[in-house]
Amino acid sequence: MSLPTATELRELLQGYGLDSVATEVRTGDITSGSPTVDNIDTEELLTGMRVSGSGIPDGALVESVDHKASQVTLDVNATATTVGESLTFTYFLYMTNDWIEKRRDRFVVPWVENKCRQSFTGQKTVIEYHSGSGSTVLHLDTKPIVSVDEIEIVSGGVNSEYLIGPGSVEVISSEGILKARRNWDISAYAIPLFPKGTKNIKVTFTAGWDVMPNDISEALLYLMAEVALGQIANRTGGGGLTVQAFGRDYGARGKYTHQRDDLARQALGILNKYFTGSVGG
Repeated sequence: MSLPTATELRELLQGYGLDSVATEVRTGDITSGSPTVDNIDTEELLTGMRVSGSGIPDGALVESVDHKASQVTLDVNATATTVGESLTFTYFLYMTNDWIEKRRDRFVVPWVENKCRQSFTGQKTVIEYHSGSGSTVLHLDTKPIVSVDEIEIVSGGVNSEYLIGPGSVEVISSEGILKARRNWDISAYAIPLFPKGTKNIKVTFTAGWDVMPNDISEALLYLMAEVALGQIANRTGGGGLTVQAFGRDYGARGKYTHQRDDLARQALGILNKYFTGSVGG
């Protein structure tokens, strides 16, 4: 499964106005074989707007806007050369696909991965420092563990660092736990695999999901929808009608309070089993 798209979000929130569109008509100079539109009024033009006009291929989108140069760059080249060509810019009224995907990548996904202490967008190398308790078990902060690359004991002082072979531990991947293969408690003279200390154990390991779980993708979609409804509420106002329609009750969070709360509850219900209970020291 992959990250939810802006299109999937609009399908989920049909009837809430996400598909409302508006247009802006501007004139600009286009050149065959070039993606730029010159000498154009760029006010209110944004990345992601759809562009149509003579000499503009179907499905063209705005790739970037340079307000100082009065220039727009498209994602395709023009097929004609015209001065003062009339161009129509069509855009979603309340939020662009670019806005949706940035909120997903910059807010929703980081929030979920931080709360679950898991990487759902790919496997990555993680370095963590933990305080040893003298036991045979070490709880890491990130899961699921794919592989343990290096365990280093850092005690301080001269020549006080040594490595523990990854083969000395059993990995409980889904719980983020390292368990010593040998029972170090059988001898009073044995040094524990994870000796007591403050941030004295450095673990380098690979963690995360190679393929995003289907239910995580669904939870991300619900949280994206909750954020999107908040944006629509802020842009459109409104609320729930009160007795005899003489007033409006916005609820604790404004318009769409109940819908947003329900989406958040559904998402948290899915994420609950991925939350990390115990973490390392």
